[in-house]
Amino acid sequence: MCHLIDKLAFFSSIRCERILHGASYNRTADIGTAMNLFNYHRLFNLNKIPNNRCLRTQLTFSIQLRNYSIRRKDFTFPELKEEDLEETFVRGSGPGGQAVNQTANCVVLKHKPTGIVIKCHESRSLEENRKIAKLRLEDKLDLHLHGEESYLGQIEKEERISRKEKKNRAQKKLALKKAFKERENLD
Repeated sequence: MCHLIDKLAFFSSIRCERILHGASYNRTADIGTAMNLFNYHRLFNLNKIPNNRCLRTQLTFSIQLRNYSIRRKDFTFPELKEEDLEETFVRGSGPGGQAVNQTANCVVLKHKPTGIVIKCHESRSLEENRKIAKLRLEDKLDLHLHGEESYLGQIEKEERISRKEKKNRAQKKLALKKAFKERENLD
């Protein structure tokens, strides 16, 4: 029955409840990553579906579209080849005093084909800085190659939509307050 739901919606989370002879059956089906960030709920009642035991079976499909953000682990990034990377270690700077200035734990990572340079000095550990620099380089390379379809582009799009929705909610609330004051003759 859940293949019927696949045709009804293409959003990320679909929960279907099947009520049959008092027993309930729950299944959560993932239908891909949701790009639309709207909370929505629809209830479909399908009656008179033939069954071998009874003529009337009530199936209730509850489709809940939730606010899912894009996760890093679900995203595919371009592959970083070691021969395309140029890694150098330089002395750190910033707060921390003399100890920061003496140790060479700041990582400068350059992607030779594109010329993208990442400098990372988040931690005191060289290995941690290398990992962080590679993650940042993956993000920047993905943004360079795929533009708005990249991981960072999708996050930016999500934030833009969220800000727009928040602004619309605030304007709607303000309009309702204004209409209430006019209706009640409050000043």
